[in-house]
Amino acid sequence: MEKQITRKNTARQNRTFRLSEYELRKLSEDAKSAGMNESKYLRELIVHGGVDATHAEDRRNLIRQISGIATNINQMAKHCNESRWFGNVDVLRMTRALEEVLKLLKQLVERWR
Repeated sequence: MEKQITRKNTARQNRTFRLSEYELRKLSEDAKSAGMNESKYLRELIVHGGVDATHAEDRRNLIRQISGIATNINQMAKHCNESRWFGNVDVLRMTRALEEVLKLLKQLVERWR
């Protein structure tokens, strides 16, 4: 079973190692294509044995869209709290929309595995 690594239970250790110009260029390019900095890229390689960079842009877009959805939900909640009114129809529509988003997210996660 793989131990979950978190910032709480790890002290950062610095290591120095040498790379050829080609290796350094490849590391830099591969990390950039995966949407990571070089340190994070190397940690992913070490811990997981590889990095899936095939959907990096899709993941960034998805995170941006989820953030937008969360912002909209917060705005609606604020409006409802201020006006003290929230219709049952609105709740039902939001619930259905969120269920659809969850279904799509699950499909994406399965595709990315």
